[in-house]
Amino acid sequence: MNENEREKLRMAYLDGELSSKETAAFDESLTPEEHARMANEVRLEAGLAEALKEEAGCPDAVWRRTQLLVRNSAPRTQRALRKSWRMAVAAVAAMLLMAFVFSGGADFEPKPVFAITTGSLEEFKATSKVAPEHGAVQAYFKAHDIDLGLVPISETSPAKNGHKTALVGAICIECKGGALLEVLVVCCGHPVKVVVAEEGTATARLMLQAEARGEVQHTVRIGAYRAGVISGAHPAHAFVQLLRAGRESSV
Repeated sequence: MNENEREKLRMAYLDGELSSKETAAFDESLTPEEHARMANEVRLEAGLAEALKEEAGCPDAVWRRTQLLVRNSAPRTQRALRKSWRMAVAAVAAMLLMAFVFSGGADFEPKPVFAITTGSLEEFKATSKVAPEHGAVQAYFKAHDIDLGLVPISETSPAKNGHKTALVGAICIECKGGALLEVLVVCCGHPVKVVVAEEGTATARLMLQAEARGEVQHTVRIGAYRAGVISGAHPAHAFVQLLRAGRESSV
């Protein structure tokens, strides 16, 4: 694959235009450094999208200047055109963002928060919306249109390797960028979250960014979803094994 072809593939990845198979293949082709750079670009894309979705008017003079910049850029390649357009949109979005922040008209707190914020195991368990049972959590998936199967926790490698594991429950959080499902687990006395978002949503992209920052231990694509593990200092990467594509579920 030459440089131009890879650039087109990269842009399609950022725009969510790749199939699930193509997305997975592109993810695997990235080096750790490239993965970090892509995460930063995804973060910028998500931030621009959120800013531009807010109900804010763009001053006529600014919009005319933006159109003129794009029209007169005369790029030699498609890549240069897209770069000019993104720079123009970023400038407008930044102005809108500043206007909203200083006017107090919008909440730009990062959502969702990829962290375990409870202070004790009791508080962690109390956040669950369902009973700590396999069937209850699977039913919760279905109630929220999550097409994933839940694997019995005893069949995961942590449990098989002697870790003391227990299913706590689940909770679904509505976020600006799409819902985030959290499967709650305790492993060796430590709280663990297996978080799930629909692939291609802003929430899924934020999950990848959190992984690049080290806030999410590990992410993987499962069917139409992106799943990740949050677990402080306790190694818990393998808990993504709790989930499998819905068509493979035998519950």
